[in-house]
Parts: sequence; C-alpha cells; structure tokens
Amino acid sequence: MHHLTPQAARKLTDREITKILGGAIGGVAKAGVPPEEARTVLVALSIFLRRGGALEGCPDAPWVAVLSGVVGGLAEFCRRPDVINAIDWIVEHWSDMLTLLSAGG
Repeated sequence: MHHLTPQAARKLTDREITKILGGAIGGVAKAGVPPEEARTVLVALSIFLRRGGALEGCPDAPWVAVLSGVVGGLAEFCRRPDVINAIDWIVEHWSDMLTLLSAGG
C-alpha cells in the first residue's frame, strides 16, 4: 500500500504552479489543440479567477474542462494570486512556452 508523506502540505509557489500548468498545456498541445485557442482559454481562466462569474469565450471541449479543473484545483489548494500570476506569466511568455513544448522541454 502506498502512503503519502505525513508532513503538512505547503502552498506551491507561482513558479511551481507555472511548471504544473506548463505540463497541462503540453498535454493540450499534444492533443492537437491550436495554440491560440489554448492561450484564449488561459486568458479566460485568469479573468474568471479575478472576477468570478462564468467562464466565457471558451469552446465546449473536454480539454477545456480538464484545464479548468487543473486551474480550479490549484486555486483551491494554492494562493489564488499565485495561480493568477502563473497564468499571466505563461500568457506573457506564450511564444517561449511553445518553443519549449515543441523542443520537449
């Protein structure tokens, strides 16, 4: 039987959150989602985390639900401003992220 570390969990940093989201975005890219569509969803998720309400401007696709679930889980267990900062950093560095993903990094 597997056991988790008995230490109390700590909040992730925005850098660590960025790495997790980068992995999720890599999976979305590998699934063939157009990069600008994924970027649009990230922008919408950042707005949603800031303002609440409904997630707007996103396609009705399973990958959107999965990415939203990852972001929602991070926002629940991490500091929301850190999650927002991580998303905003990825959006600002989008072309660099795509280069890393295409290189497998």
